[in-house]
Amino acid sequence: MCSLTPKQQLLIGFLAENKLPLGAEDIFLGLKNAGAKVSYSGVYENLNLLFNLGLIIRSVLGPKGKFGYCHANEISNHI
Repeated sequence: MCSLTPKQQLLIGFLAENKLPLGAEDIFLGLKNAGAKVSYSGVYENLNLLFNLGLIIRSVLGPKGKFGYCHANEISNHI
């Protein structure tokens, strides 16, 4: 089973609020300006991990991302 760390949840929340295509540096500066204690390398590593996880999930779900194409255990087998 894969669970998100608090820093990964922070990144997802930040991206969901801003809804803009942002690079790691923009995200780092936005979080830092909001008072979060993050490092650039930490933001970059977690962003890369979340991106790769998204690619894995998308490849399992199919191009339209419909959840009906697979079960949760199929996703966990790819992680």
